[in-house]
Amino acid sequence: MKKILALALIAGMFLPLMGSTGAQEKKGKTPEERFAALDKDNNKMLTKEEFLSPLDAEKKDKAGTRFDMADKDKNGWLSLEEYKEMPMGKKKA
Repeated sequence: MKKILALALIAGMFLPLMGSTGAQEKKGKTPEERFAALDKDNNKMLTKEEFLSPLDAEKKDKAGTRFDMADKDKNGWLSLEEYKEMPMGKKKA
């Protein structure tokens, strides 16, 4: 019985460490990594379609407005610099 309690205590101590690895990887992505993941044709330009592609339909309208605001020179695509200046909020688009 003592061995079972000891094992449960040890497992309880290490369980939070094992579960947090995935969350840290997501939070640890740099803007450059997020930009590259969205840039499907690897041309170093992020089109509105590429920017909106991973989103659900209900989020696309708001994200489209964010894209338009971030496109400072109004050329229809975001450079990495424009993307990095974009406020990301809780979750990237």
